[in-house]
Amino acid sequence: MDIPKGLSLADYQLAMLNAQLIFTAERSRFYREKLAGVDLPLKALADLQRLPFTTARDIAGRGADMVCGGAGTVDRIVTIHSTGTGGAPKRLFFSGGDLKRTVDFFAVGMRYMCNAADSVMVFMPTDSENGVGQLLVKGLVELGAFPVAYGLISDFGDAAAALRQREYHTVIGLPSQIRKLALLAPDIRPANVLLSADYVSDAARETISRIWGCEVFAHYGLTETGYGCAVECPAHDGQHIRCDELLIEIVEPEWADPTPEETVTAATGLVKPEGGWGEIVITTLRREAMPLIRYRTGDLGRLIWGRCACGSELPRLDKVLGRLRELQHDVNIYRMDELLLNRDEILDYRAVVAGGRLTVTIEAAAAAIASISATASTAPIAETAEVADTASIAPAAPTAAIADTTSIAPATIADWESVLRGAWLESDITVRLAGCPPATAESAKARPPGWTVKRGVERIGKAPVL
Repeated sequence: MDIPKGLSLADYQLAMLNAQLIFTAERSRFYREKLAGVDLPLKALADLQRLPFTTARDIAGRGADMVCGGAGTVDRIVTIHSTGTGGAPKRLFFSGGDLKRTVDFFAVGMRYMCNAADSVMVFMPTDSENGVGQLLVKGLVELGAFPVAYGLISDFGDAAAALRQREYHTVIGLPSQIRKLALLAPDIRPANVLLSADYVSDAARETISRIWGCEVFAHYGLTETGYGCAVECPAHDGQHIRCDELLIEIVEPEWADPTPEETVTAATGLVKPEGGWGEIVITTLRREAMPLIRYRTGDLGRLIWGRCACGSELPRLDKVLGRLRELQHDVNIYRMDELLLNRDEILDYRAVVAGGRLTVTIEAAAAAIASISATASTAPIAETAEVADTASIAPAAPTAAIADTTSIAPATIADWESVLRGAWLESDITVRLAGCPPATAESAKARPPGWTVKRGVERIGKAPVL
C-alpha cells in the first residue's frame, strides 16, 4: 500500500479523492458535465455520497468522453461485450501508469501465497500483452517468483501434464476450471491455489482444497478496477482492498428488472449502514487515463471493518455474492454452483431455462476421465445425441468414453434431480446426461454452443417462476 506513514486511511483517501476529482473535472468531457455545480474540494469522504453515479451504460455510451488527456495517455483499450448494457460494448482505457500499479498490486497480493523462487502456474487469459494474465505474470516476476503463463484451459489432459513437469507451489485460475482439473488430476499437490475472474463458490473451494490438500485463496477484480481489486490473506476473513487505489462504497442495490413495488419503494443508491450488504460501488483514486467516479459494479457484497487476524486494520471486502442481474432470478448460477459442484461425480453443467422449465445437462466425471485417458486411442469416433430439451448433439468422443457415459446409473441422475428439486420445489426440472464434452483442444473445435468457457444460466423467453 502506498499510504504514507502517519497518515490515516481517511485523510489519505480524501486527499487522493479530491486530486482525482479535480483532475477528472478538468480533463474529461464527460465528468466536466457530470460534476458541474459540485463544490470542490470535498470537505469529508461522506460528501462523496452527494456525487452522481457512473454506470455501465455511461461507459458504453460515452466511454471515449471519459478519457483524460487524449489518446496520448492511453496504452491499452479493453472492449467488453455485454448484454448487461443493452448489448452495447464497453471500452475501458488504461495508461502505462495505470497498468504498472496493477502489476505492483499483484506483486504485493501474491506474497500471501508465494515467495521469491517459487514456481507458479497461471491458468488465466495470457494472449494479450497487457491483459490480466500477463499483468499477473509481470507482478510475479517483480516478486521474484517463476511464473508459467499457460492460459485458459481447453485441454485438461495437457494442463495436468504441464503441472506434472515440475513442482508448482501455486496455481492460479478460474474456479470452475481449477475444480475440474483437481477432479481429473488428483495427484497434483500445489501448496496454494488462487481463484479469480468468476464467482468463487464454497463448493469449489472445498473440493480443490480437499483433493489437492492445498490452501485456497480468492481474488475479486473487474476490468474496470484495472483487474486487481481485493485479495484474501491467510486469515481468510475477507479480501484486502487496494485502498490506495480504490475507494469502495456499499449502496442500496439497483436491481436490473425491479418489480413495480421495488421501483416505488427501493431507496436505490443510498449508502448502506456499516456491515450491510449491497451493491459494490468503486471510485478510483489514482487513475490516469479513465478515472471512474462512483461506478456501480452490479455486484453484491459488503465491507468488513475491524482488525484482521493478519494485523491489518484496513477495511476488507467480504465474499462477493455475484451479479445483481443474475441474483434477481431464483434459479441462478451461484445457487446451482453450491448445489452441484460439491458432488465429485459432476465436473461441470449447463443450465437452460425455457418456458418455465429448468433443464440441466451434466458433464459426468467418469466420462471425461475416460475421454482424457483415451486421447491416444485409435478407436473409431462415435457420436450420440444428447437427450435434452435443447436437442443439441453431443460432441465427438472416443467409443470408450461413450460407453462409460451410458453406464452411469439412472439412480445417479435421479439423485441429481432430487438435489435440484430440494431447492426449487415448484419448478419443472429435467436433468440429462451429456455426451462427454471434448477433453482436448483439437476436439474442442467441434464443441456445440452449450459448452463454452463463459458460464451462466441461459434464459430463453420470460420465465417468471424461475
